Amino acid sequence: MRLEDAYRLALARGLTAKQAGAEFGVNYSSLGKVKNRYNFPSLVSEYEAQSMASIAKMKDEEIKSYMNVLKTNGRGIHRDIKLCQKELAKRK
Repeated sequence: MRLEDAYRLALARGLTAKQAGAEFGVNYSSLGKVKNRYNFPSLVSEYEAQSMASIAKMKDEEIKSYMNVLKTNGRGIHRDIKLCQKELAKRK
């Protein structure tokens, strides 16, 4: 499998570079080089993968209250709010 193909599959599956490297048997740092060479969009970061996993475990009401906390905190992490909205949209 070529690195470009592995990168495209990782994008489609929402994998991190390390997860893609382990699954496809390629060096994860080489995937970063492919990203830059072909101007591919970025893969999911480790932080986003952990956040998505924790948000996916929440109930709808918990997600909505978590979003309210992020928004009213004043330091709302835009990335987490987007992940919450994405998860709620996926559940509908």
